[in-house]
Amino acid sequence: MIPEKTVGLHAKKHRLEHSAQHIAKGVLAIMRNRTDTEANAVEKWVLVENEFLIVLFAVLDDANLPNLAPYLATGKNSLIYHLQTVLQRPVVLSNHSGVRVAVLVSRSEKSHLSKNVAFPGWRKGILQIGVRPGEKPLNTRWEKLGHLLIAGMTQAGKSNFLRSITIQARSEGFKLLLADPDGRTFSFMEDASQLLAPVANTLESCENIVEAALQEIIRRTDCFNLLANKPDNIDEYNARTKEELPRLLVVLDEFNGTVMATGGARGDFAQKTTQIAWRGAKFGVHLVLAGQDFAKDIVGPVREQMSTRFCFQVSNASTSKVVLGKSGAEKIKHPGRALSNRWGMVQTYLVSKANLIQRDPVSGMTSNEKRLAVHLKEQANGQMKLSLLQDYLKVGERQARRLRADWLSRGLAEKVPHQNNGIYLAG
Repeated sequence: MIPEKTVGLHAKKHRLEHSAQHIAKGVLAIMRNRTDTEANAVEKWVLVENEFLIVLFAVLDDANLPNLAPYLATGKNSLIYHLQTVLQRPVVLSNHSGVRVAVLVSRSEKSHLSKNVAFPGWRKGILQIGVRPGEKPLNTRWEKLGHLLIAGMTQAGKSNFLRSITIQARSEGFKLLLADPDGRTFSFMEDASQLLAPVANTLESCENIVEAALQEIIRRTDCFNLLANKPDNIDEYNARTKEELPRLLVVLDEFNGTVMATGGARGDFAQKTTQIAWRGAKFGVHLVLAGQDFAKDIVGPVREQMSTRFCFQVSNASTSKVVLGKSGAEKIKHPGRALSNRWGMVQTYLVSKANLIQRDPVSGMTSNEKRLAVHLKEQANGQMKLSLLQDYLKVGERQARRLRADWLSRGLAEKVPHQNNGIYLAG
């Protein structure tokens, strides 16, 4: 820490506390060592981030300084030039509302997010969400996900994100209950074999969806009660029984509107949804509530149970505050970009209709990948030999190894211990 003054940081969320402290120490050292300035001229420090820059402001105590001229001077002998030379960063002087020395800390990570990042394909046991600043993939394991609350205006990326979550759950073998009042988000899922009920697109069928989810929780409760020392969660249950229970994904799109049309926050639909949120997690039930807007009185009873929350662009700051507890999502400009309560700003993966058509609905394999699988079965009984991959795909050994690792991570291939740990097609 700086003994003379405390840097008012707001910096931990940017992971820039060390950088800001280092810069502040440098500014104070330069002011202390100059004959015309002094270190105690700084009254406070403010770290500010906008969409493009992160800037540290040294706010001077101009009301108590006997002579402001050294701090306002320009030229090669000035304080500003001295700071720029030593810190090797852009430094400017602001005198609009008090004297402030502004030092560039970093380009904002928000400006380093890609647009339209294509969904890379299913990975076993993992929900792939998108990329974080710096192009870092954002993934989480299903058991750590909990329930989701998702808000976003039309064409902001909400529906695309719901499709991404659902196709990954389908590939994992989840059972599905989907409410889609507008009939646009889940039309491709109407014939999915894992649906416990048809995709709901009327108020009555939406109510039936939450009733079906609640009945499934009751059934699973009975299953848990049959075991001695009742399991704490579905993973423990499945480890102790031969008849495993698959996870269940329940998606209620346009939740806010459906609640308003079915009696409000005290109506049967809302009350049953609250029960699912409170009771479902331990039984492997993942609840997703989505909508363009959320009223505080409607989402209030379940908000704290929704451990993962995303807010795409919304029409006003109040919706962002209801979903995330803070404003900011109303300022988002790019489709597919969202603020989250757990990971900050995220660019979610784009799942195009072409991508849905090209991939097998269960395995997630493309037609080219299926042809390769057939070739491997014919030539090597399903073994993914590097030489075969290189010959068939006309690639080098490195690319062949990457492909094999990719198929292992997606559950398309597996190591077989009794075959010298050879890598073979799964199933």
